[in-house]
Amino acid sequence: MAYSEKRDGALKLRAFLQPVKPLQGLKRFFLFSSMAVLLFLSSKTYSYSYQSATSSGGVSPGAVLQQDYDAAQNAQSAGDMVQAASYYKLFLAHAFNLLANNRANVGDYVKANSFFDEGLLLDPGNIVMRLEYAQESIDAADLPKAKQLAEMATKMDPKNAKAYLVLGNVSLKMNENVQAKQEFEAAVAIDPNYANGLALAKADLTLKDEKNASTVFQEMLHGFGDSAQLHFDYGLLYAETGHPEKAIEQFKHALGEDPKLPGAHYSLGAAYLQSMGEINFPIAEAEFKKELQIRPNDFLSYSQLGYIALAQHQFNEANIDLTKAAALNPEDPDTFLSLGQLYMEMNLIPQSEAALRKSILLTRDPSHNHYQVQRAHYLLARLLLQSGRIDEGKSQMQISGNLMKQIINEDQGKTDIDRTRKTDLPLPSQDKLSDVGKDSAPIGQVVAFEKQIGPAIADCYNNLGVIVASGSNFTKAIYYFQHSANWDPNLAGLDYNLGRAAYSASEYGIAVPPIQRYVAQHPEDEQARIWLASSLYSIHAYVDVVNTLKPYELLIKDNQRIMYIYAKSLTEEGNYEEGLKYFRTLEDVEPKNLNIHRALAEAYYKTGNYSDGKRELDIALALNPKDTESKIDLALTYIALKQDKQGRHLLEELSISSPDNAEVYHQLGKLVLNEGKPKQAVPILAKAENLDPSNPAIHKDLARAYSLLSR
Repeated sequence: MAYSEKRDGALKLRAFLQPVKPLQGLKRFFLFSSMAVLLFLSSKTYSYSYQSATSSGGVSPGAVLQQDYDAAQNAQSAGDMVQAASYYKLFLAHAFNLLANNRANVGDYVKANSFFDEGLLLDPGNIVMRLEYAQESIDAADLPKAKQLAEMATKMDPKNAKAYLVLGNVSLKMNENVQAKQEFEAAVAIDPNYANGLALAKADLTLKDEKNASTVFQEMLHGFGDSAQLHFDYGLLYAETGHPEKAIEQFKHALGEDPKLPGAHYSLGAAYLQSMGEINFPIAEAEFKKELQIRPNDFLSYSQLGYIALAQHQFNEANIDLTKAAALNPEDPDTFLSLGQLYMEMNLIPQSEAALRKSILLTRDPSHNHYQVQRAHYLLARLLLQSGRIDEGKSQMQISGNLMKQIINEDQGKTDIDRTRKTDLPLPSQDKLSDVGKDSAPIGQVVAFEKQIGPAIADCYNNLGVIVASGSNFTKAIYYFQHSANWDPNLAGLDYNLGRAAYSASEYGIAVPPIQRYVAQHPEDEQARIWLASSLYSIHAYVDVVNTLKPYELLIKDNQRIMYIYAKSLTEEGNYEEGLKYFRTLEDVEPKNLNIHRALAEAYYKTGNYSDGKRELDIALALNPKDTESKIDLALTYIALKQDKQGRHLLEELSISSPDNAEVYHQLGKLVLNEGKPKQAVPILAKAENLDPSNPAIHKDLARAYSLLSR
């Protein structure tokens, strides 16, 4: 097979500030925030794998995001809302892909997952993002998810070589080596590039097919040329698959062609340790020191120098090197395991415990470096037992024992040579060898980046909300406005937009907080105040309704709906006199409004004025003789007036005319129960419970009936 002159690799991105053009002259259904948003991709250079942003001529992510945003704004200015929404979603998908990779690079896989999930919701057909999500899931040791994502990518695009490459890597991690080779062969058949060739060779070596791996290597030498980098990469493959002698040979060849190749001296030293362990300490140490002459801040070399010094009981030197390694990479569990061992040897027990716990905490994948975390649990258990913390020590020893079983299972079927190459020492792991030369952004810079780009994300979500709300899709608008608030809760107009969308969707609980904030800042907006009062009334926040409307007498008098809400809220909070005053005003204006007469009757009933209440109910029933609720209220009024016979007769009639009304049976059962007839009351109340099983008042009365019946 022939290999094309093509390599995969992480793109170095340099961030910048770019203003976004503000929208002009657009008619808006909602308040529209189109501020000049600054897109920020940081002031540092990171190693982000943002392939979707560079798919067109190596364009930087910042330029892609800017193009998406400008295109969306221009389409919206032209009135093409469908196109505008498409570009806003594209911007967000690209942004979340970048944010997810940032988080993955610092090991925050939970946050990375949430960003990937959000990005795929916006752009489910984005195969590049799906594959990067799969790669992140591999790094997070969530192999089932990685496999699902990669398999979906191959189904979505059967000609996508990268999809087969990622799927093959997942299969290797899951020890499905034959399947992995098949996936890599499919990748090479589609695109015989550098990365795919290395992957196929790795699968061959994993399957112990060194002959075929050598054939692939020779073809790559022919296709890409005999280079130090190719020999170095093959050395890594040999080291990763347990062939340290051949790895040493390749690393030496690479250094012969380029004595300053980054990572080569470190990898040669690591291979020496992997091959013969302590016997090779002197030559391995020399290689690590050579690496530091080329890369003075290589934490891997400091970590291994510290390990060698520790093994030789040179505690001061070990402390210097390991402390330096931990400072350069505070996320490396291996270094903290070595520090834990060192501090134990130096009898610094609190420091040892802290280092061992940190090593355990940082080990996201227990199988890392042949279950190396088992030793951290074991050493921690010893410390705890020696310090008298027996229960906790036993717990750690149990974890250590379980991990040891995993080690034994992994070693089954392996030769003695294979097992000696997998020790409990902090040797360079597959992950470390693969990550030689990579830099990662500190978490502080990642968080700062998110804060900088947040306003642009919020603005896009807000604009999407405006677009869908203009089409009366208020439920979707709520979703977009809420996501906008997650990124910039102070975005101009957002509270108004979210409040209005939620009010329009009858989601009053969601509507109240944003409308309250908006009204507090815009007390002159009467329409918003009406929405707020109505929403508060709908969630039974009657005191808040009164407080919202009380200072605005003209608004109350000019709007009958608001007057009704205000009067009802007054009576609900116990201010019957004031509430009745407004209800009577409404009655004069709308004498044939059934709801007003019923509200008056209820207010009279609560004040004990049953006669006036009955009069209002009689009027209500004259307006609508079939109104069941008024009849129930009238029955209760009869009972309150000590006219139980009339009340019972009315409830019995209702049980026939409204057989599905739980309240009818509830009130009838209560009446019968209060007459001292629990045996008759039980089936009536049971019927009410069957119709309304979640009503606590019915449960209470039925329980009382059963209690009286059992006496």
